[in-house]
Amino acid sequence: MDSETSFLIKVAETAMEIEHTGILFYFSSADSAKEKAEKEVLTFLGTQEERHLAFFKKLHDMLVEGASIRDMPEYEGKRFDMPPRPKIFPTKAEMQGKGYSNVVEEGIKAEDRSISFYTSAATQLSKPVAKKVFETIIGEEKKHKELLEFQRDVLEQHGIWTGMEEHARLEG
Repeated sequence: MDSETSFLIKVAETAMEIEHTGILFYFSSADSAKEKAEKEVLTFLGTQEERHLAFFKKLHDMLVEGASIRDMPEYEGKRFDMPPRPKIFPTKAEMQGKGYSNVVEEGIKAEDRSISFYTSAATQLSKPVAKKVFETIIGEEKKHKELLEFQRDVLEQHGIWTGMEEHARLEG
């Protein structure tokens, strides 16, 4: 197995942990939600994290089963440094008793940390296909952060959650 494939397997393993903790964070926050729109937004984000987890599991399993990044063009065979394994999402216990504004702020911070992790991994890849994988995930994490920032702004200005429909309408 070449070094880039080994690197991608390790990144996929860490990504699966990140996405799993995101699922727990968003769904447990949704379970505690008092407003329908709040529950809707947090459930949507949890579902997005489930999609990411499934994607990274598929990538991981494909690589472990022998698919080689070396077969892709531009293999350089360089050494890769695994980005530090970050703590991305707070635990349910850490969020116990915190209000919805804390959930939004912690979600924004978590999305920032996952963007940093995936960006760090992507900068070490030489193959366009491998880079594209991470650019796609980074783009989705940025949209999650934008959604949370939108909710934060509406909460600060109006004291309510808007839900997904309003966000989609305003985003065009």
